[in-house]
Amino acid sequence: MTANEFLTIGLALYGDRWHSPMANAIGITTRTVRRFAAGTKEIPDGVARDVTALVHARGQRLRRVEEGLR
Repeated sequence: MTANEFLTIGLALYGDRWHSPMANAIGITTRTVRRFAAGTKEIPDGVARDVTALVHARGQRLRRVEEGLR
């Protein structure tokens, strides 16, 4: 996962103040999240998997909501 992808996902999941919620969700520090987003620290595969799982879970919840609106 690239820094830009990480940043895009963080913004999509949590909005402009996404660093702390993302850190809490994947169990890392906000400082580390900021380093990943800035591209100054490489994103480990395990973190990329955790973030991908968050996207998947959010997508499932949104699909259920959408189905309920039909």
